Amino acid sequence: NKIGVTLSTFHGLKGLEYDKMFMIYMDNSIFPNLDAAGYAEDLDEYDKAMESETRLCYVAMTRPRNELRIYYPTSRPSVFVKRLQEYQSERNKSTVNEVVDDKLRLMDVLPNTLVSGGTSPSVSKSSGFLDNVFKQI
Repeated sequence: NKIGVTLSTFHGLKGLEYDKMFMIYMDNSIFPNLDAAGYAEDLDEYDKAMESETRLCYVAMTRPRNELRIYYPTSRPSVFVKRLQEYQSERNKSTVNEVVDDKLRLMDVLPNTLVSGGTSPSVSKSSGFLDNVFKQI
């Protein structure tokens, strides 16, 4: 058992798992990063870039085994944070949202709310929740 902290980009997470994971500053102007895709006014390029960012977020959110904590700004939460909140609200599932300060909030995504039936101990073995959230974006 190694003790420590791993800092990674979302790209670097593919194929890895962690007990706990923190996604920090999930700001809509930062992630999804559609400006970097150079889509300008081309709708097809925008759609492709958004699909790529959605897949990347899905991979990142399925890496923790036990706990996923998402920090996001109150002024511009990422579209992915908004969709998680909406989806859980529609299904009367609970996330813990707390105010860190007047500009930052924290959402704990509890593993038992991420899967259908709420029985799986591992987010990475999701049987539907994240699949449903991300196909609706």
